[in-house]
Amino acid sequence: MHARTCAVHKVTTAPPPHPHEGPLAAPLVSTKIGPPRVPGRLIYRPRLVQLLTLAIEERVTAIVAPAGWGKTLLMSSWLSEVELPGPVAWISLDTGDNDPIRFWSNLLQALHTATSARFDNGLDTLLPPITTSSELGSFVALLVNALAELPSPVIVVLDDVHELTNQPLVEQLDFLLQFAPRQLRIVLAGRFLPPLSLARMRVARELTEIRANDLGFTEREASALLEDVGLRLSASDMNKLHVRAEGWPAGLRLAALSMANVSDPAGFVAHFVGDEGTVADYLIAEVFEKQSAETRDFLLRTSVCERMTGGLANALTGRSDGAAMLAQMERGNVFTIALGPERFWYRYHSLFGELLRRKLEQGDPELLPRLHRTASAWFAENGVPLEAFHHAVESRDWALASDTLTKAWLPLFLDGEYSNLRAMLGRIPNEKVDSDPVLAAIRAVTRLALDDVTHADRDAQLAEEMSGFASAEQRPQLDIAIAMFHLDRARLRGDVVEARAASSVLLGSPGSAPRVLVSDDVRAAALLHLGATEYWSGSREVAERRLREGLTLARRTGRDYLELCCLSELTAVLAAQYRLGEAASLAQQAARLAERRGWTNTEAMALAWHALGYCHYVWNELDEADKYLDLAEDAVRTSESALQTSIRFTQGMVLSLRGDTVGAIVALGGAAESLEAMTGKYLFSEYVRGETIRLLAAIGETDRARVLLTELTNPEPWPTHLLVAKAQLRLAESDPAGALETLDPAVNGISEGFTDERVQALLMAAAIHRENGRSEDASRLTETALDLSEPERICYAYVQLGHRGQALLSEHARQPTMHPRFLGELIAMLGDAFADGNTKSPSGDRGSLTDREVTVLRYLPSLLTSPEIAAELFVSVNTVKAHLKSIYGKLAVSSRRQAVLRARELGLL
Repeated sequence: MHARTCAVHKVTTAPPPHPHEGPLAAPLVSTKIGPPRVPGRLIYRPRLVQLLTLAIEERVTAIVAPAGWGKTLLMSSWLSEVELPGPVAWISLDTGDNDPIRFWSNLLQALHTATSARFDNGLDTLLPPITTSSELGSFVALLVNALAELPSPVIVVLDDVHELTNQPLVEQLDFLLQFAPRQLRIVLAGRFLPPLSLARMRVARELTEIRANDLGFTEREASALLEDVGLRLSASDMNKLHVRAEGWPAGLRLAALSMANVSDPAGFVAHFVGDEGTVADYLIAEVFEKQSAETRDFLLRTSVCERMTGGLANALTGRSDGAAMLAQMERGNVFTIALGPERFWYRYHSLFGELLRRKLEQGDPELLPRLHRTASAWFAENGVPLEAFHHAVESRDWALASDTLTKAWLPLFLDGEYSNLRAMLGRIPNEKVDSDPVLAAIRAVTRLALDDVTHADRDAQLAEEMSGFASAEQRPQLDIAIAMFHLDRARLRGDVVEARAASSVLLGSPGSAPRVLVSDDVRAAALLHLGATEYWSGSREVAERRLREGLTLARRTGRDYLELCCLSELTAVLAAQYRLGEAASLAQQAARLAERRGWTNTEAMALAWHALGYCHYVWNELDEADKYLDLAEDAVRTSESALQTSIRFTQGMVLSLRGDTVGAIVALGGAAESLEAMTGKYLFSEYVRGETIRLLAAIGETDRARVLLTELTNPEPWPTHLLVAKAQLRLAESDPAGALETLDPAVNGISEGFTDERVQALLMAAAIHRENGRSEDASRLTETALDLSEPERICYAYVQLGHRGQALLSEHARQPTMHPRFLGELIAMLGDAFADGNTKSPSGDRGSLTDREVTVLRYLPSLLTSPEIAAELFVSVNTVKAHLKSIYGKLAVSSRRQAVLRARELGLL
């Protein structure tokens, strides 16, 4: 395997795509894949065929030249003439492909089309992502690995690559180029290249570049071009034409087309001069005006669309023979190009189309917006909302644009396409959005989903203030958007009262029907947010019931993103009930779905990653815990206070098991700060306080622990975790009898708390009894702790006791027990945890880190996420992640937490 493929993981498989594929209609995608048809009369240029054939042996070929230099024609003719080393996946790009969803979906479709008949490969099971977050790198990595498994090469052609200006997308494409396996040959063709990292490829001779000087017609080729249409110029005139055109293929073709109908070719050559604007004027005069009146009218009216079908052409022209007209113009070389092998969609040559639109605007400016409105209606009726919205905006009919967006927003929102929605809203003037209650509400819920809480709150307030002015037709969409906003806002605040009030609009309440009749996918979204809020407020059973109902509806309606969100929330609910095996299994389901769809680093996965991290913490598998907690930290929304708290709390607990009690206390302090943004009661708020008290007492900070304990608001009856904290404080104050008295309700199962908290209490009491010579009591309590621990493998509580726990278990092993295997595992685990010199040695040394890596390393002990570190250093998130990967490799660790510990051992921190 190529060395570069080591940078990504093994590709995973996925079930066949679900019928629900998002808002883009399949025909629109299929037309972009496949080369255009080669004209029947073509000048054979063997030098270019040979040049391209040799170039394709390298990993990347770049064909770069101004418009009209024959880049596309060269590639399509080359494909028809040469026996290639493998199948070809072709995409014709346009500005719309700056949407990463559209770009990667089309590339994947092109690869499927090219390879499915030849190979049984991982591409058949790879699904495209449906998020525009810059964190799509995981999907590209999977694509690289799928390509690496192909038995023979595949050629990918990206035509008009200059259209790609979206920086995150360019970075993703750059990743594909840098880590392309040997099987992948990439041809980039355009007027210029996006800012890709090609310098290293040039040095390594892995890049072949074909420029305008290569593509230009030689004088002999230009002469052959003219002779092909029955023209024969004198050597002098031929030289003049070639020099004046500077070998520009399009200019020479235009000249040949025009000279076929003139009586004085020499006179034409004498006047064939000027810049591109002159040529463009000539194109209108000598090509457009040569057509019949009805064809000219057809060309002008259909030019408003970047691509058209017969049906769309009929709608724009009022004709019934649009498909036949398009086919006729394509055959007659009226700068009309058939897209894809189906010949269903067509487009005009870009220069020709631009000129037609300019002529239409100048000749009948009032017709242009009417045509855009017609195109918008056609696309809307045919299920292509994004194109419908584009033409509505181009018509400057803001009522139509608003109506189109209002009808299109909800499916996009439920599929997690928040960035697309934000871009669409951004194309409507702010004053129009600010004066429309529905648009303001849609912008509010979209901004909130994208973590722009301040502006989202303002938009929601604005929408509610204008709600009285909404028409009866607007009311359902307004109610849905406002309800969805309040559900999400309530979840972020932990406000179950607000969540229940908002959900009643969509779900109804006991004794009353919902205010709005909604589809099952909207009900799934409402149940998701309500269940999440119920969970964070402590109603775990109710939360589980709502989330399972939401999961069923999400699956029934084919909403994968909602399914992922429900799965992720359910993992947290199950983990909180100490059904850890179920939680981990469900989290792995979520991870597989996220990996297939490219959502591994989205907020939808944050809870699942945290649940996995928490499970591995409980099982004392700390390296795995660190890995998943790092993933959760990168994925969580900044405004997600409850989850931020949980992540930092669990990170603190992992640090405490590693023996870094001070670091654990700092992490718990960060968790407590996150709680300040919560409106309602947070499920684990007292747990954070209790663990802080316990850890302070364990390191002898009894005064601080006592202050925190006295600040608690009359917790009677005391919950188990606070009893454990209070007992730890009494032990630190040399009062073992008081500690046992404090622990008594927890030991006897009277106090309220989680299973692991009672295990903590039992073990602490058992250790005190053992140290005071009451071995029988110690053994009885230890056996009870094992009874509770083994079903879900609660291991951390034993490690938490340190050497006292080691002695307790060693003594218990000499007594009869119902848990010999689990007890043996625990004894071995504690032996490893407290053995001297058990830390792994790094493969590198401290001097192998670069200055930039050391800078990034010094941020790791902080609570800053990768995006926040990137912002501090004024670099991209991908750059930070690249540094982290290098740091982990050099320090021989697999997580952020391990890197910090190892760096401290080496004196780097």
